[in-house]
Amino acid sequence: MDGFHLVLLAVSGVDDVLTAFRPDGHGNVIVHSKNDSTEEGQARVLAAVGTTFNTALAAVMYQARKIVMGLDTMSESNKKEMQRALEKEVKAEYMYNWYDGLTYCTWNALGQNLDEQKIFNALNVLKDKGIEVTNLIIDDNWQSLDHHGESQFQRGWTDFDANKDGFPSGLKHTATMIREQHPNIQHIAVWHALLGYWGGVSPTGNLAKNYKTRTVRKAEGLVGGEMTVIHEDDVPRMYDDFYKFLLDSGIDSVKTDAQFFLDVMDDADDRRRFMKTYQEAWTISSLRYFSLKAIS
Repeated sequence: MDGFHLVLLAVSGVDDVLTAFRPDGHGNVIVHSKNDSTEEGQARVLAAVGTTFNTALAAVMYQARKIVMGLDTMSESNKKEMQRALEKEVKAEYMYNWYDGLTYCTWNALGQNLDEQKIFNALNVLKDKGIEVTNLIIDDNWQSLDHHGESQFQRGWTDFDANKDGFPSGLKHTATMIREQHPNIQHIAVWHALLGYWGGVSPTGNLAKNYKTRTVRKAEGLVGGEMTVIHEDDVPRMYDDFYKFLLDSGIDSVKTDAQFFLDVMDDADDRRRFMKTYQEAWTISSLRYFSLKAIS
């Protein structure tokens, strides 16, 4: 088999079965799978061999798409929401600049120590150098959070609007100033974690007052411990309200990170309860408000 390329792909999320690869320390690949369903499940691993890496990769991705596209896992109510969004709410847009335009992400240069003045300064430097940016991603740490000074995994999301220290006049003011001073920027996205922030949502913030919450336990390791999240009954309403707020604030796209937190919930009941709920709510709302201008 010298000169051939082997590609393995573990297929997860089908019928509540999660499958991943792990090394055994001796050069072998071990398939690790867990079934969160109350019914018997099946682990799926796809394998392809090709004369080039790209052909082998294309083969497994082709088969993976066939598996996923053949599924019918969305609830009837969400199917109707999706259809309504597609028929009445998604705007036809020329997406060339979104896909092929030059994007500036604040994470690359400014990191988590972020405020609006640093964003303004960075954009002005790019402008002065003749570098024309068409997309801007306002990355981590623009949000309103609790437990200032703690690890990001200990901080929870408190409110939709930006934090007052870094964005004293709010997110809408920041986006308006950017669009006025840099008309070449056609799309402004903001970062957020799928569950809100790295530490979920704050149990004492405005979000916890406006939406039902639930405490979940995370698997031990990097992110072990308990975390507050929006209750599954209120996830669709929260995402609809949040993305409507963003659009009204001049934000027309999102970067949704930290989706792995769904996998590290310790209890199978929680993983089964939240995975489809969060992913379907996010998909429908990002389609409705941003025409799926979303990075995940």
